[in-house]
Amino acid sequence: VSIMEAMGRDAGWLTGATAIGRKDERDAPHLIYLPEVPFTIEKFLADVQNAYDRLGFVTIAVSEGIRDPEGNLLTKSSSVDVFGHVQLGGVGDFLARLVREKLQLKARANIPGTIQRALISGASAVDLEEAYLVGQMGVKYALEGHSGYMVSLVRESDAPYSCTSGLAPLEKVANAAKSIPADYINDDGNHVKDQFLTYVSPLVGELSMNYVRFEKHLVEALLKEYPM
Repeated sequence: VSIMEAMGRDAGWLTGATAIGRKDERDAPHLIYLPEVPFTIEKFLADVQNAYDRLGFVTIAVSEGIRDPEGNLLTKSSSVDVFGHVQLGGVGDFLARLVREKLQLKARANIPGTIQRALISGASAVDLEEAYLVGQMGVKYALEGHSGYMVSLVRESDAPYSCTSGLAPLEKVANAAKSIPADYINDDGNHVKDQFLTYVSPLVGELSMNYVRFEKHLVEALLKEYPM
């Protein structure tokens, strides 16, 4: 049993997006747990056992901010961030220990490092284009005298994907979160529906050319060092 702990204090967009690469039921992740859905240990263990019985292995994506039915964080630390939020982390290790103790299955947890936030080779063409657009429009709006707003991205269509910019008042978006709609989450509360994938898939786009060039260079170097 492998548990991947993803960022997501109040919303599970990143965690849910791990399902984009799935093609069939054996593909990971087999279970997804989001902050939007109340979490119970009993149901979690039953889900894991059922998936393990069916496949012989289980990969789980879990948001760091999952909460029990009373709204309490499953794990938290005693320190806070600059916004006064309790620092999160450790839910993956906690769940892996539960699986080992209660189900007698080998389990481990992993947490992606900060490199996931900054690695240019992981940026899609959509990431790069929209980052440029936001910066460009930020300068334009500022020169026009707008203040107290955040540049927003306004989706025009899903297929083909089209997006433009807008302005959002800071008092409506600062220190706020946009939850995943309930109809994007499956009835069992342990995975996402096709509606979710329709929404997020265009944002992944294609690998950036930086990554393509890097991959080509790496392959050429390996073939030179280890000719087939």
